[in-house]
Amino acid sequence: MTERPDAATGMVVLIDDTRLFRDGRPCLMARTPDHGIYLLNELAGQWIDELWLDYDLFDENSEPIVEHLIGLAAAGHPARIRQILVHSARTLEGFQITTRLRLAGYPARREFSAGIWTRNLDRRPLPHEYPRTAHT
Repeated sequence: MTERPDAATGMVVLIDDTRLFRDGRPCLMARTPDHGIYLLNELAGQWIDELWLDYDLFDENSEPIVEHLIGLAAAGHPARIRQILVHSARTLEGFQITTRLRLAGYPARREFSAGIWTRNLDRRPLPHEYPRTAHT
């Protein structure tokens, strides 16, 4: 089971292909849909305080992650997430996945805080990225 990165700030999960938090806040990170689902499964049963979710993930998108979360909720076992912050630059897709997650019972909202990000266009794995062993 994965431990909280910082108990004082709560567990933060970032699923994004290029963005990193400018302030360097502790987080667990995935940059592809498969790795995002892997990380969420690793955290099953634990509370995630913030799940930051982008739509575009390299040459893919976050639809498989959204479907995974909706499937868990439909089965009566939703992921334990206090808030989902959809921060996609794609307005329509961001609105759609936010709406779908809310309809499934998740506390999802759009987030437009552009100043909190820095970019990492390097595709090499990051130290806090999941899974730690196999990267595509």
